[in-house]
Amino acid sequence: MTDRTTIPGSWPRSDRRLPLSELLARWPFLQIAPLLTFLSVVFVLPVGGILVLSLFDAHGALTLENFSRVFKTNLYVSVLVRTIQTAAWATGICLTLGYPVAYALSKANAGVRAAILTSVLVPLWTSFLIRNLSLIIIFGRRGLINVTGLKLSWLDHSIAFLYNWNGVMIGLSSSLLPLAIITMYSVMEGIEPNLEKAASTLGARPSHGFWRGYFPLSLPGVAAGGILIFVSALGFFITPQLLGSPRETMIAQLIIEQVTEVLHWNFAAAISAMLLLATLISFFLFDRVVGMHILTGEEGDQHPSRLNRMLRRGGMKLINGISWITASFGLVAEKLTGRTVKLRQRVSRPILSMVSLAIALFLILPIFCIVPISFSNSLLFGWPPQGFSLRWYTSVLSSPIWVLAFWRSVGIAAITSLMAIAIAIPAALFLVRQKTRAKFLIILLLTIPIFLPHIITAVALFYAYARFGLIGTWVGLIMGHMVFALPYATMSLMAVLKNYNRSLDYAAWTMGASKFKTFRYIMLPIIKPGVYGAFLFAFIQSFDEVTISLFVTGGSFTTLPKQLYQQAVYGASPELAAVSTLLLALILGFMLIANSVGGTSRRV
Repeated sequence: MTDRTTIPGSWPRSDRRLPLSELLARWPFLQIAPLLTFLSVVFVLPVGGILVLSLFDAHGALTLENFSRVFKTNLYVSVLVRTIQTAAWATGICLTLGYPVAYALSKANAGVRAAILTSVLVPLWTSFLIRNLSLIIIFGRRGLINVTGLKLSWLDHSIAFLYNWNGVMIGLSSSLLPLAIITMYSVMEGIEPNLEKAASTLGARPSHGFWRGYFPLSLPGVAAGGILIFVSALGFFITPQLLGSPRETMIAQLIIEQVTEVLHWNFAAAISAMLLLATLISFFLFDRVVGMHILTGEEGDQHPSRLNRMLRRGGMKLINGISWITASFGLVAEKLTGRTVKLRQRVSRPILSMVSLAIALFLILPIFCIVPISFSNSLLFGWPPQGFSLRWYTSVLSSPIWVLAFWRSVGIAAITSLMAIAIAIPAALFLVRQKTRAKFLIILLLTIPIFLPHIITAVALFYAYARFGLIGTWVGLIMGHMVFALPYATMSLMAVLKNYNRSLDYAAWTMGASKFKTFRYIMLPIIKPGVYGAFLFAFIQSFDEVTISLFVTGGSFTTLPKQLYQQAVYGASPELAAVSTLLLALILGFMLIANSVGGTSRRV
């Protein structure tokens, strides 16, 4: 690799002075400057502009009328409280269901782990719209459960799973559970696998080994998953719109109504400011209790606060209590059965296996049930599919609206991904290699767009773009998509660069290569699979983005997710099943490519 003859061309000393590479080497902060400038202009300033706009009326006069109107009636406050309660319930359900699956993943052998991970990753990368539509096929009045139950006389009448609070909880759990599992699994994977076995050799019962040894170490993942789910659920509007009733209206739906129907932008800004305040309070409490370093991946504070220490002591007492309660159940079981409970290293525990299998089926089965509906000859969006026909695919592929929306989404996603990669590569190099006190703040700025409810960013961009004529333009939409694609691309490349062997660079420099040529001929070929992977992640993120498209495109044009959402609001049909099936095939294709690229990257 370091042989001079393997590198195209020779490197005379005069070639080493390439202006850009020397400039970046002398002032490395320039590497991160494009990212900081972009996020400051397209994210920070517009979001801050919401607060300013909420303090003015429609005529530009300074007033608090928008906020006082919020508290004049119980409507907006009750909706905000209901939104927080719904998000809290969804968080509790996702953590409760997701923990055993993440635990099973960390203990499973390679084959079982691959099967469970597939059932989690496919829903994670599938559009929220498709997942919510697929739930109608399973839990609807003409869904799989009700039809099968009535046909086999297990049910006297249809059960109303959807279009109520239960429907919203089913939809939110299905949408956010994969995120909870992956977040907790990423922490559990780093826990010493023989920890419980070591505790057992010291005389601890299996329950004590788990609750006192394993569970405390997994809590950072639980905390990180909890805050991500809670904040994400605060901004949800697709699920309550499609699977709930007016009584389950959430705050994001009121914002959309004020912007698109009532056209009261200043009041919508005040409601958005309330949602932003609720989000910031959530992050503040999380930082005080747990610490934001869990989300950014940076080193934590070595001197926790007094509140943090008190919570840790209280939490350990609670865990000890649970440990003794579960241990007493084990003792009773041993006396009744006469068998001693033994620690098992592999996941062969029947209850854990059955729970993991049931949750995996809950996540992935509805998605693939939408495929046979797309071949139905009936107008009804229900189970079972009637007959066999390609009429819905013919309808979609011959429709200029669908075809143009598809190619428009592909074009926007491709441009967004290329621009994101161009900014992300130097930014990732800076964040991995440079040691600066501002690194934590930069990573925090980088990750906030992902964690903040997308509806806030969408409303902020809508107001900002309205001033500069960017509503209904490709430029505006691409910049909006980059707010989310750029963090994903940068963090993905950071993970790749952390494993890059820098001695290769030093060897090239000692042989006379300039920094640019070292990057061009040494580093880039090695990290190329990781760059392709980051491009695919950014592409999928942009291609599937619906919230930004809903606000920024105006009435000028539509994208595929926006078209899918607008038609789903007016009622599900087999035509939507055909579109969903095509999108699902596209996402699976990208996942296979990403997996192939990732395997190549790991081999490198």
